[in-house]
Amino acid sequence: MPNGKLSTRPAVAAQDRAERILIEATRLFTENGYAGTRMSDIASAIGVTKPIVYRYFDSKQVLFEALVRRVLADQIEGACRLIDEHRGPSKPLLHQLVRDARIALSAPGALAPWRIAVGEADRFPDLAAFLRHGFINPVETSIQKLFERSLAAKETQGADAATLTRLFCAPVAAVAMMMATFGDTDEAQFDVDAFLSAHVEGFWRGWALTP
Repeated sequence: MPNGKLSTRPAVAAQDRAERILIEATRLFTENGYAGTRMSDIASAIGVTKPIVYRYFDSKQVLFEALVRRVLADQIEGACRLIDEHRGPSKPLLHQLVRDARIALSAPGALAPWRIAVGEADRFPDLAAFLRHGFINPVETSIQKLFERSLAAKETQGADAATLTRLFCAPVAAVAMMMATFGDTDEAQFDVDAFLSAHVEGFWRGWALTP
């Protein structure tokens, strides 16, 4: 081998193939749902046999969980870090959070996990639990800590931090569910950005002690 160095090409090729599997799985899950997508469909989409897909992912659920981490992990970790490190007025941060959520939901493949959660959670409760515990709960926990700080600073009033968290998150979750169910909305009919901005303003007027 040149220069006595081990080749990294096999590892790179394996990584590329795993990425291709995830990309095609995202597309097929989005189009056909979880139940309607078979491992053989994913294999056919990338031109390999089903055993090769199983070489990278032991089961369809393992593949789905890897897909969710691929499309959501960075956004969720970034949001939690942003909230946890924030010190200062809460209202600008709330506006930033809903803007970031809108951008994240518009990314390729981002709606696939939520579409499955909406349509198939009753049939596949383990998938819904995976989304809830791995991705929704951490964000809600960080937001609750934000409202605990906000209450202590006398920015907000009238409810405890857990209730404020649910009141703030519910409309954002509703937008995610609508987009997952009906696709990205027609801006002429429903301006998502304006809706989310109005939600923050209305929330703040209802619960804030400061303008």
